[in-house]
Amino acid sequence: MNSDCLGDLSLAKGPEFQVIIIVEYDDGRMFPLTEDVPKCLLPVSNRPLLSYQLDILERSGALEVFIVAPADYKAQLSMFLDTSMRANMSIDLIFVEEMLGSCDALRAVQDRIRGDFIVFGSDVFSELIIPKLVLTHRVQTSDITMLFSAVIPEEPEKKGAPKKLNIDQEDQEFVGLWQERVVMKLPAAEASENLIISKPLLNRCSGMNMRTDLLDIGIYVVSHWILEVVGKHKFLSSIRTDLVPYLVNRQFQDPTFLEDSLPGFSHRKRPLKALESWLTSSPLHPLPGDSSVCQGPGPSLAGLLSQQMHSEESRTRPPNPNPNPSHSLSPHVGKSCDPLRCCYVLLEPEREIEMGTRGRGDLPTAQRLTTNHSYLKLNREFITRNLTDEGMRLWPIAPGFKKKEQSVVGNDCDLGDKIILKQSTIDSGCRVSAKTKVNSCVLMKTVQIGEGCTIQNSVICPGAIIESNSNLNECYIGSGTHIPSGSKLKSEAMSSAETV
Repeated sequence: MNSDCLGDLSLAKGPEFQVIIIVEYDDGRMFPLTEDVPKCLLPVSNRPLLSYQLDILERSGALEVFIVAPADYKAQLSMFLDTSMRANMSIDLIFVEEMLGSCDALRAVQDRIRGDFIVFGSDVFSELIIPKLVLTHRVQTSDITMLFSAVIPEEPEKKGAPKKLNIDQEDQEFVGLWQERVVMKLPAAEASENLIISKPLLNRCSGMNMRTDLLDIGIYVVSHWILEVVGKHKFLSSIRTDLVPYLVNRQFQDPTFLEDSLPGFSHRKRPLKALESWLTSSPLHPLPGDSSVCQGPGPSLAGLLSQQMHSEESRTRPPNPNPNPSHSLSPHVGKSCDPLRCCYVLLEPEREIEMGTRGRGDLPTAQRLTTNHSYLKLNREFITRNLTDEGMRLWPIAPGFKKKEQSVVGNDCDLGDKIILKQSTIDSGCRVSAKTKVNSCVLMKTVQIGEGCTIQNSVICPGAIIESNSNLNECYIGSGTHIPSGSKLKSEAMSSAETV
């Protein structure tokens, strides 16, 4: 995939967006991988996940990035940044004591944000998404624009059984989509047994599409005034499960009521005709993954905005010349204009493949690392990327990639005789002894595996030792853990404090 596409709607062409990367504690689903390290520093193809995020932001033109994290991660993130600074991008580390949720991160940088901004969850892996989100946010005059990805159903274990939708309950939501808007967003854990949808919502949003197969990726473009909401409403903890539903549920309320009840609401003053000049003068080139707008060179963005203004006059917002919070809405802004708007970008890779409009290699990818299984899967996918054509890759072939074994082997590794290695990632300093099979695994730094072992579909954390003739399948072994000779383990998650 040609990396030039990343610069077509470069954030650096004018008043740049600031980016906030939020590092949170793991919720326990990635034990023991995150016992000693935040998720964003877990290696993917032997590079920390956070490195890929900074790559994408740099190529998209981001100039100023804040990485906000709990104070407990100060030493590790500072060490990472010492070797990962970017020449054209300012990166500031901000640490928060007693950080309970992602909204605390917004509060920590509230005074340093100058305008609309981008929020990135630190457990996110994404490609080529930011320009498309920014475009949607601006064209739709959105207040918050989010990214969803349709989860691809997994093949059943038994032949003839229905495909399984693999979403953890913690991530599953009832999402109502209507036109380009998100009009309902309810975490499944908070829903009653019988989902109740209000009649006014059904009447207002006739034809609403209710989805339960969408994953909120955790990338948002956010209007500046929402920081005032977060700052004054301390009950908001999580962006995904608190702030976004809070805003979604208020979209169709009376504008006067919104101005009285939402801090900062009267400060939103972003009509289409007042868009930044760098957006309205920039030509719109194809953005990968967009099958509707971006075919061929396309019209100018200014042309698209002009069409939007004339065809949907009611969506424009009159300028607010008075920044005073008490300034009322312009008289001609009625209920039908819905001044509070929550919009989305949806990736449906499987649907596009089935329709034949895209191949697997040219689809943008976006996913969150929420489970050990998702981490292992991402490492496998990165190995597959090394096999794609050079023009379809965003990153060069990983150092140490072995095409025959479809594996990546780091520096200073000692691989014994007659080993079988397939679709695995092995970091530096590992030792794999003779007659051992390693299939679809991640071995982090300095792992030692004895002779005659079989390790499959597993992640072994730094410094772990697996003695000879052991058999591990679908296991997650923590840092420094010692597995004695002859052990047979399946579907286990173990830390160094546990014994076999």
